Amino acid sequence: ERALCTHTLHNAVHGYAHHVAHTALLGPASTKHAHVLSLLLTELAKPAPERVDWVFWFDAGVVVLNPWVGLELFLPPAGDGLDGVEMLCQEGRGLAVFAVRVAEWAVRLFGAVVAEAGVDGDGDGVLRRLRGGERWRGGVVAVPGHWFGDDSVARTETPSSSSSSSSPRKPSPLRPGVFVAHFSTLSTDTQTPAAKSKRRMQFWLQRAEQHLPAWEVPVALTGYPQSVDAFW
Repeated sequence: ERALCTHTLHNAVHGYAHHVAHTALLGPASTKHAHVLSLLLTELAKPAPERVDWVFWFDAGVVVLNPWVGLELFLPPAGDGLDGVEMLCQEGRGLAVFAVRVAEWAVRLFGAVVAEAGVDGDGDGVLRRLRGGERWRGGVVAVPGHWFGDDSVARTETPSSSSSSSSPRKPSPLRPGVFVAHFSTLSTDTQTPAAKSKRRMQFWLQRAEQHLPAWEVPVALTGYPQSVDAFW
């Protein structure tokens, strides 16, 4: 719930509609993808002028650290021959954060994921496989992992208790101005990597809740605009 609150603030700042997957749809392997499919169908049922153009998904382990970073920043520029871009994913295999264009392409993809996940038992695994297949890969773009965070922060140390409140020490990959951090699945075993991720998530939740100006910096000072311009 604390991580969810960081998204609530971010959405309020930018005026985004906020949908939360509180209820399990179908089986646990496909609930995430069924929610995305439901949102896509709901938007496509609206008159075109009332629809949103893109839907972003964030896993429960994603914490917003800088609410001033708007999602539109990362989208492909209109009119630059990029109309065929239908989905943005992080480099590698991560699916904690992704964006899909509201269109028939995405409906068919996520419909296929939901259908196959009921048999396969691994919705994200099905999505990874399908997005790389001949039918779908032309619409998928792998964007730099640091745009949407990755779970590398969950595998590194948090700043020490004696460090300043605005300057984490190495080897943390997070720096002031970063948009989000992703933490992997949590565990009750205090010695597992997932449990260590949980402890680090608690630290960064506290950091997010402090709303320190040194961390919630204006977008122009984050480096994201330059990175996005260079990529597209």
